[in-house]
Amino acid sequence: RSEKIKKALILSRVTLGADVEITSIIWQKLKTTLPRAELVLLGSGKLRELFGGERRLRIRPIEYDRSGHLVDRLSSWLSVVEAVAEETRDLHPDEFIIVDPDSRLTQLGMLPVVSDERSYYFFESRRYRRRGAESLGQLTAHWVNDVFGGGERLFPRVSLRRQDLDFARTVIRHIRRDRQCPLISVNFGVGENPKKRLPDPFERELVMRLVRDGATILLDKGASAEEAARIEAIVEAVRASGRRVVELSEAGVSRPVEAEGRGVDVFTWRGGIGRFGALVAQTDHYVGYDSAGQHIAAALGVPTVVIFAGYSSPRFVKRWRPAGRAPVRVVHADAARHPDVFIEEVAYVVSNPVDD
Repeated sequence: RSEKIKKALILSRVTLGADVEITSIIWQKLKTTLPRAELVLLGSGKLRELFGGERRLRIRPIEYDRSGHLVDRLSSWLSVVEAVAEETRDLHPDEFIIVDPDSRLTQLGMLPVVSDERSYYFFESRRYRRRGAESLGQLTAHWVNDVFGGGERLFPRVSLRRQDLDFARTVIRHIRRDRQCPLISVNFGVGENPKKRLPDPFERELVMRLVRDGATILLDKGASAEEAARIEAIVEAVRASGRRVVELSEAGVSRPVEAEGRGVDVFTWRGGIGRFGALVAQTDHYVGYDSAGQHIAAALGVPTVVIFAGYSSPRFVKRWRPAGRAPVRVVHADAARHPDVFIEEVAYVVSNPVDD
């Protein structure tokens, strides 16, 4: 049947991290299984920043308000139904498929998107099991091989846009000029879930410790005003200690880096997720909480340290641990231990990047 398929529609998992960890594996599989089909990903327009470098993948924007009411969520589902109808209007059911990776757009498969479900494939990620596979990335890879055939190893992937990669190479070249110390990208985002954070002053003290150990830090200011305020407090503390900080953004970034690159301990970044991902790809290590950043870094092959805090069960950590080709280390930040212990653990892991 694969020869007949002209289009494959893939529903987003809604969160960027889940789309990297799960959805990217699905479109990679379909890219090889359906070499003649157009691949369409229905999800946030921000996905263009993470997957825009893949020529065969088209992003059709469908927005979903995670904090919205039921009516708002149902509106997103109706947008999906309309998009599916439009995308498949001139196609026979044997000429297209729809892959639903347990998406919130369909309320985890509860809401239909097509009347004839012969073309509908649902990955029930909460119940699917395979021996030896614990993370969602691993489980997804097994599922697509079970459903579409083959047995190749698949990993989460980010396909960044050429302009973002070029931008990052220019910036990092200036940052690394005459430097031998490691460059560590740090993101303290928690996806609007404060339970994933460790209490103050953990973040400030972690940055200060990494700087004292001789690292240069690329510190993301994040997407929300709350996260940006936290980073500003860290920057003030770093400057008060006599260390140098240069702030980078997408506008006019090269001049301050070129002029002040030497002797800077912390570079902050304020900009899009795509360019931040491109910058992360050029760093030696990534450190952050359980959020989209960990999945992006691991997918880019950057040695990654993930701080899991406030999790509901050990199974949650196993499921959402990022899968990548580079070493990934998990710091289990349980409430029973003092945050200083985790600072020491992160500092040690960065110096010894061996996979768990």
